Amino acid sequence: MIEIRRYEEKDKKEAMAIWNAVVREGIAFPQDEELTGETADAFFMSQELYESISDGRADFLRDHKRFGEDITLAVEKLEKMTNV
Repeated sequence: MIEIRRYEEKDKKEAMAIWNAVVREGIAFPQDEELTGETADAFFMSQELYESISDGRADFLRDHKRFGEDITLAVEKLEKMTNV
């Protein structure tokens, strides 16, 4: 039986393995770089949450050149949302 549910942190390792195998095949998706632990978090993040912290930037947390800057901004916004 297959259970369909929301992505959780505990799913990251298996989800990355599946996604990266598809990317390596180069048939189904235009990505040419495999996911890492950090990029997987951004990629599999709730779309609603992503939209609320990305300021409408489609490449937010996905552009390797800006990742450091973006992750800092994301942490700041998430801390404000959670009152940390």
